[in-house]
Amino acid sequence: MARSRYTKPNARREEAYRRQREANDAAAAVARDRANTLRETDRAAQSARELEELWGGREDGLTRLRDISKQLEKLHRAEVVLLRERDDLVGALRRVDVSWSLLSLWSGLSRQALSKRRSRTPGL
Repeated sequence: MARSRYTKPNARREEAYRRQREANDAAAAVARDRANTLRETDRAAQSARELEELWGGREDGLTRLRDISKQLEKLHRAEVVLLRERDDLVGALRRVDVSWSLLSLWSGLSRQALSKRRSRTPGL
């Protein structure tokens, strides 16, 4: 069989196309990286603006976060005290034969929830 006279030029053309695809892929990767960097920069700037508008900046935001956390901790401690007092009162009322239905009505909790809380409270 005779060799085609286009064998070598086709191979060169395919090699040129391959190099061109590699160059295009590399350029696309660089463009994607640049776009991602710009997007992240824009996102960070937008977040900084929102933080400044809403909370007055980073330091003021951190100060407010600390204050809120302290207030929540105080409220949580108060809640625990009130829950314990309520559970003790439910136990005392049950010992004098107040019905679960009446306790439920006055406490706003279901009878099942009240009985479960009572069973979790030691000494009742």
